[in-house]
Amino acid sequence: MIEYKAKKLFNGHVSVRDYIVNKAIRSRKYLRIQFEGEYMTLTTEKLKESVNTFHKQEFKSAFNNKTYTLYDFVWRPDGSEEEEKGEEVFNDEQLELFKLF
Repeated sequence: MIEYKAKKLFNGHVSVRDYIVNKAIRSRKYLRIQFEGEYMTLTTEKLKESVNTFHKQEFKSAFNNKTYTLYDFVWRPDGSEEEEKGEEVFNDEQLELFKLF
């Protein structure tokens, strides 16, 4: 599982850099996003299906001058009502199993 800590939400969306999403897809690992003590877990299939690029422009890193784009996901923390309406729900036991992969 790949862990990512988000610093902010924008209009109910969390933005993740393209190389983090692509790494999760390539390695077939789940992406677990943390924001203010809550978590949202995205399967590889969900990453492939629900990647919505709101930012068509490329951004430059302030540290190494590399460029990246942002993928935006609707913020639906694990166990929330919105998440339960159609997204997969994982309990702590299942999440522990995912760490083995």
